[in-house]
Amino acid sequence: MLWLGTAAWETAKPLPEGVRAESAWFRLPAAHVRFIADITAADAYGRPVASQGIFDEVLAVVRSARRFVVLDYFLFNAGSGNLAADAEAPMRPLSGELRDALLEQRRVHPGLKVLFITDPINQAYGSDPSRDLVLLRAAGVDVTVVDLDRLRDPNAAYSAFWRVGISWWSGGGNGPRWLPNPLGERAAPITFGAWARLLNFKADHRKVEGLFETFESARGSARKKTLATQICTELMIHATIEEEIFYPACTGEVEDNVIQEAYVEHDGAKVLIAEIIASEPDQEFYDAKVKVLSEDIKHHVKEEEQRDGLFAQAKKAGVNLDELGERLMARKRELTEQFRTSGLPIPETRSFVGHDVKIAAPVQVEEAAE
Repeated sequence: MLWLGTAAWETAKPLPEGVRAESAWFRLPAAHVRFIADITAADAYGRPVASQGIFDEVLAVVRSARRFVVLDYFLFNAGSGNLAADAEAPMRPLSGELRDALLEQRRVHPGLKVLFITDPINQAYGSDPSRDLVLLRAAGVDVTVVDLDRLRDPNAAYSAFWRVGISWWSGGGNGPRWLPNPLGERAAPITFGAWARLLNFKADHRKVEGLFETFESARGSARKKTLATQICTELMIHATIEEEIFYPACTGEVEDNVIQEAYVEHDGAKVLIAEIIASEPDQEFYDAKVKVLSEDIKHHVKEEEQRDGLFAQAKKAGVNLDELGERLMARKRELTEQFRTSGLPIPETRSFVGHDVKIAAPVQVEEAAE
């Protein structure tokens, strides 16, 4: 009852006053509208190129501001996550440029009011204080780190598990720092409490789900191919570390059918991944395959996170999640680097036995003879 009550309240509780604001509507002539884009692509020789047109416009606005600036950035840190320091990859230090522009404007125009809103992930949920935010505050910038506990939880299953079973002893970011920092390999280690908050999905930014949503609205074959490759890469890494580390640790500790269904769901996804990798966006059924993969993954996540699912059973059985978390992250870093340098491998199924299938085209309705 405590778990259900927590889940119900935290996903439907009243929001703080002032969270939602809506301005009046204004009509603009089409001639006054300009399309600005960020572009990450490859040139004719396959070399990576990037253009941050949106960010350049933001910098221009900051540098021309005289009265006030309001900025809301989910990610604001120098880390590159799982992206290795690759000399060929166009990794522009966007956070550093924005920080320096704000500091310079405050120096030249001391009366300029700046409100900077950001997410606690940039401080590893209290485990790794942000030097950039400290500098902005010292320069008189009003830095507001969102209090996520006052907002609704997007994931009832995990959030209730977090609030009832973890949050009260996770330390709020304090304690021994021994886990790898998700913001980059060079960043300082963080505490278990910080990682527990990270896994709470509080920012509503599940990477793969976001990629699927972006794919649905994407236009152009090159953009779709890039997004589909990202999706397949993330899913292959996730499936591999679960099958190599997490599932074996759960075997014998959770219900056999739960593990078996998880393997089968992974294999179903791998078949679609193999199809997508070997296809091109202009081929028939390409978009449909990505859509079905998205639906399969949503079902798989729901199954694992439900109240009697794999995660709940593993926790109840006493599986050492701390030790597993360290191993999972280490293996994830290895696979990320491996896939980056060598490309995606052929998916390996563990429950599908590879029966032969006959390839045929969709049945066409013959037109009635005149």
